[in-house]
Amino acid sequence: MQTNAQNTLQSKDNVILEVFSSQVKKHPEALAAVDEKARVNFEQLQTLSAQIAEQLPQDTAFAGIVCDHGISQIASIFAVLSLGCAYVPAEPDFPPERIRFMMSETTVCCSYYRATDQKPLEDGAYPVGKAVLETTVSIRDEDLKPLPAGTVGEICIQGEGVSLGYKNPSKNAAFVDEVPGGRLYRSGDMGYELADGNIVFLHRKDTQVMILGKRVETEEVEKVLASCTGIEAACVRAFEDDSGLAYMIAYVVVSSEFSLRAIRKEMRQHLTPFMIPEFFVKLAEIPFYTNGKVDDARLPVVLKEGQY
Repeated sequence: MQTNAQNTLQSKDNVILEVFSSQVKKHPEALAAVDEKARVNFEQLQTLSAQIAEQLPQDTAFAGIVCDHGISQIASIFAVLSLGCAYVPAEPDFPPERIRFMMSETTVCCSYYRATDQKPLEDGAYPVGKAVLETTVSIRDEDLKPLPAGTVGEICIQGEGVSLGYKNPSKNAAFVDEVPGGRLYRSGDMGYELADGNIVFLHRKDTQVMILGKRVETEEVEKVLASCTGIEAACVRAFEDDSGLAYMIAYVVVSSEFSLRAIRKEMRQHLTPFMIPEFFVKLAEIPFYTNGKVDDARLPVVLKEGQY
């Protein structure tokens, strides 16, 4: 599926339904959508959308859409929007957690990069591109001050695509209004800007933890742990005690050869002592969602007193 060109100015005054209706009137026979099973023009897509809308409840503010990517999904979205509702997309294969690859706090996407067969950067990362039209992507410090190219900070987004926030006000801490350039969204992603203006994504901000005043990347610890002898699967998570001090817990699935003393010794060959998790919890299996992400809610938390 193709998208609008980045350098093409889109109307700020017309909502997507108005744009769609205009296309139906101007080019009813023009190709509108294609999937693996069918091709439809704009008039056919509008008809299908209207048929779906007739089957939806008229007194709802939100409507869930659970279907494969394709013509049916597009028609369903237009059907829900035509009723003045908001749609909530969910993958058919894993409804427990919706796809979060693209930030829901911004509209569809905020940057664009044409991927090629080029090698990754020296740090192993790839660029995620430059901001799309009418959007600004910048790297900022904790005080939201812009950082120069090459300096690692939080990826922040401003522009027409930034949403009004969540329905639940308690979840809106990442949205900031009192900044030059308008409403800003703190993505929670860490990265930096290249000299050519492309943004590079490194990791999530919440995978970093301060241990003894030093930053530790839990993903780095997890990678080392997973490579140790006797470890079949592992994940590492950070927590805070009652005093606000951070500590790490390692969750492991082990083989019959497992030795905690040997594991700690092997990890010290690659990590400094403060990067070794304070607790190790042996599990029969790591709990995963069906999309491959660890289900953190099912991981037992070890209190600093040593109790579960």
